[in-house]
Amino acid sequence: VVGQGGAMYPTTLLDANYRLDSGFVADSAPDPVRKDAVELLLRICQRNHLSVVPSIRFDGAISALDRKVIENDAQANGLLLVSREGKVWDKPVASSLQPGRRYNPLNADVQAAMLEVVHEFVQRYGAHPAFEALALDLAPQSHVVLPGLDWGYDDQTVAEFIHDTGLESPPIAKDDPT
Repeated sequence: VVGQGGAMYPTTLLDANYRLDSGFVADSAPDPVRKDAVELLLRICQRNHLSVVPSIRFDGAISALDRKVIENDAQANGLLLVSREGKVWDKPVASSLQPGRRYNPLNADVQAAMLEVVHEFVQRYGAHPAFEALALDLAPQSHVVLPGLDWGYDDQTVAEFIHDTGLESPPIAKDDPT
């Protein structure tokens, strides 16, 4: 019900996209009303005595975070993933499998933005008789998981790691193959 930065229900937390609601963003005849496909699905399932377990995949833009990224230094604030070499994962989209911008799942603001989407969804549909549970898609290209051990090295995350563990971040060895 959530994926690639869009949603199958009306929300102000995520932008509309062609994949999940083409009517709202169509060039030829834009539809001013965002459809609530989730409500429709829940009603159909309820009528047929079925349960629904919708899935949320955080693999696209989150408006509130994008505004913060524009206003701040990504290396310092920890909103975007930073590699051990200091490269920020903020690039044009090369394929539909890899998002152009990867948020840092260790960052409190990123976690709060994702939780806000989950809370909104559960508050909106949680009492529906056909709503069984909510799945969080942990796909490797999502914002919920780190893409590997070489990511999560922004200034804020490293400082929090050092503070919480008392350990220093090891320097990159000259013979490191990465």
